[in-house]
Amino acid sequence: GKDVAMQIAALNPRFWDKSQVDQATLDEEKKILLVQMANDPKMASKPDKVKEGIVAGKLGKFYKENCLMQQEFVKDNAVSVLHYVLTTALKLLHPFVPFITDEIYRSLPGTQGSIMVQDFPRYNSKLSYKKESTAFEGIMDIIKSVRAVKTETGCAPSKKVTLYVMAANRRMISANADSILKLGGAAEIKFVASKEEAGEKPVTKVLPNCTLFIPMGELVDLEKEKERLEKELERVTGEIRRADGKLNNQGFLSKAPKSLVDSEREKLNKFCDLREKLLSQLKDLQD
Repeated sequence: GKDVAMQIAALNPRFWDKSQVDQATLDEEKKILLVQMANDPKMASKPDKVKEGIVAGKLGKFYKENCLMQQEFVKDNAVSVLHYVLTTALKLLHPFVPFITDEIYRSLPGTQGSIMVQDFPRYNSKLSYKKESTAFEGIMDIIKSVRAVKTETGCAPSKKVTLYVMAANRRMISANADSILKLGGAAEIKFVASKEEAGEKPVTKVLPNCTLFIPMGELVDLEKEKERLEKELERVTGEIRRADGKLNNQGFLSKAPKSLVDSEREKLNKFCDLREKLLSQLKDLQD
């Protein structure tokens, strides 16, 4: 899994597999190739069938450059990512499913003999790609943070938001923008130099490689959210009064079991913490 993540970080494929390339993209690539041949005196005079064969070959190169499963594997350019993933998975599964894995392995191109005599996959520290791994973890942090903000604010996961990013190194984020937009549920990414450029009342997430800002107005209806917070604050304040009243009642303290008293103290502390968070959220909305 880690090796495939490094492949994605290094080569930034546009598609998972060639079957996912849409017809519009293929038509556009064919059009570009045909225009290039028409402008090349050596190619323009060739028969249409020859041109079609050249286009087919060029599309094969397009798949190898843009589709993860068809790309040459960064650690071994003699095999594709698909070949590497499948052969490695078969070796890992072989002790548990010996006959099926051996049969499949023997049928793969580029393999020789039985899987039983192949080396079992082992970790190689020289091929760990720590720099790329750290960079890709930063991309995953961004995706997880956007999702977390939506959950915290009650925003629907499907709602697209504008993601403002303040980062010293923008190259890695730009290279993986499509993944961030698709997996994080964002409409667009805008790089900014300060929080003031990120719209009104943005939610802020500070990450190791960047700082994210999402305008609160894109996540929730501000007036409805304020109303919800005020109702919740009223409920929590009532719970604090109730728990505080019990703990100041000598009759309750003298007769109730210690476990019950401790439980009420825990509830009081929990509701006090919650009240502070609600007050802070209301202040952010009002500022």
